Amino acid sequence: MKWSLRFSPEAVAALRRVERSFVGNVWVVLNALEEDHTSVPFQSTEDDPSIYWAAAPGDYTVWFEILDEEHAIRVLDIED
Repeated sequence: MKWSLRFSPEAVAALRRVERSFVGNVWVVLNALEEDHTSVPFQSTEDDPSIYWAAAPGDYTVWFEILDEEHAIRVLDIED
């Protein structure tokens, strides 16, 4: 069962700033999270174990939360 993706306003703005040649790489990670987040290598942050990050090719990091009850992934930010 697919998970839904939800984007924070910060993540939407960050996605627009991703260098055009790397947008596809970021979407590969986002699509994999949507299909089965357990198939994506990710780690929790030390400060808040409910926030995770996954690396995307091109030195981008996708920050997200897993909302089990809602069967959703909330994308918080995308950084280079």
